[in-house]
Amino acid sequence: MSNRLLQCSLCLLSFLLTFAGLGCGSSGTANLRVLHAAPTEPQVNVLVDGTTVNSNLAYTGNTGYLAVSSGSRHLQVEPVSSTTPIVDTTLSLGSSTNTTVVVTGIATFQGVVLADDLTAPTSGTAEIRLVNAAPSLAATDVYAVLSGTGISGTTPLVTGVSFGTASAYQPLTIAAGTSANYDIYFTEPGTKLALLAAPSISITSGSASTIVALNAIDTATNNVGGGFTFQILQDLQ
Repeated sequence: MSNRLLQCSLCLLSFLLTFAGLGCGSSGTANLRVLHAAPTEPQVNVLVDGTTVNSNLAYTGNTGYLAVSSGSRHLQVEPVSSTTPIVDTTLSLGSSTNTTVVVTGIATFQGVVLADDLTAPTSGTAEIRLVNAAPSLAATDVYAVLSGTGISGTTPLVTGVSFGTASAYQPLTIAAGTSANYDIYFTEPGTKLALLAAPSISITSGSASTIVALNAIDTATNNVGGGFTFQILQDLQ
């Protein structure tokens, strides 16, 4: 009698383990991208779950989309000269999702987590998202105008984009099958005073892009300069 009970118990345990295994195996994959926007760290290493997935990532550079297992992922970003992370966080990544983490800051660092939308825009449009990742840049209004037209008499595309935040994706009208050059201006709120001008950005209809404001680096001293620069991430081409 005891042998039969033992056999039944083993069969039940085997069934439960098989069922649990099926559940775990359905987690899928996600896309993860990291942008290095911390101006005082020339190069960093990017680790996911303790494994280095990108080495010597230079300032303003990004990893491109990396395929990782969905679920809970441990992201660490370390200076190349240290094993002490400047960003150490856990991300919850849904299956088939696309996520960008912008690593920024000077004395205190943070990872700005962005949910990327790779859904094709409405026909005859493109979409852009604006990110303020420059520690020295206060909240700004952002204008997007066709190159050469200027912002006099226009209204901002978005307002009050503060450090460490991003706008929603914003549509731009561009005829299907064509591209257009846009000038992007980050200005003092409520004014037309441009703190950062990103000129002649070619944007293709049907695409989605993220435009990130960054601190400039003084190339002579390799220190944080007084101005600003930008980087463009292609979310959907």
